[in-house]
Amino acid sequence: SHLDLSDTMQHIIKRSGLPVKYTEGFNPHYGVSFPMALPFGVESLCEVMDFKLEKELSFEEIKTKLNNAMPKGLKAISVSSPILDIKDIAFAEYEINGAENLSEFLKQDTIIIGKKSKQKHRKIIKEIDIRPNIELLSENTIRLPLSVLGGLNPVAVLEAYNKFFNINGDYRILKTKLLTAEYKDFR
Repeated sequence: SHLDLSDTMQHIIKRSGLPVKYTEGFNPHYGVSFPMALPFGVESLCEVMDFKLEKELSFEEIKTKLNNAMPKGLKAISVSSPILDIKDIAFAEYEINGAENLSEFLKQDTIIIGKKSKQKHRKIIKEIDIRPNIELLSENTIRLPLSVLGGLNPVAVLEAYNKFFNINGDYRILKTKLLTAEYKDFR
C-alpha cells in the first residue's frame, strides 16, 4: 500500500545515511513526499519521491546510497533535480495482465461506477461515467487521468470490467509511465 511504501522509504533513508532534511514541528521526521498514492495491489516502474538534503551530494552518490539500503524488489532508477512540477502529472499508463477483451469492454458508451465522497461529514456514493477517461493503447495497456487532485484508479476500472463480464478475475496491474497533459514523460 501507499503507506507501507512511504514507511519503507523512511527506513531506507535512515539506513542510507543520506542527510535528508527533517520536517519541523512537534514530531519531526524525514521530509519525504510521494505526490501520487500508489493504489493497493498495483505495481509500479515509475514512482516519484521528493526530498531535500542538508548538504549537496552528487545524484550518483544519492542513487547508490538509496539502492544499497533498499530491500529486494525496490530500486532507485534515477535521481535528479525536478524539471517539472508535480502538478504537471496528468496521466498514467498501466499494463494489465489477465484481462482479456479490454477492447470489448471499452466498446460501451458508458461505464458507470460508484465513487465514494464526503458531503457534510457523510459518506455518499456518487455514480460517475468513467468511460470518457479510459484510453486503450494496446490490448493490455490503458491510459488513465492521474493528478494530485484526483484521477481514475485502475482497480476501479477492473471492478467495472469484472461486473461487465460477470467474472471475478485476478489481474496484475503495472504502472509503466507518468505523463504530462501533453503526453510527454514526466521527469
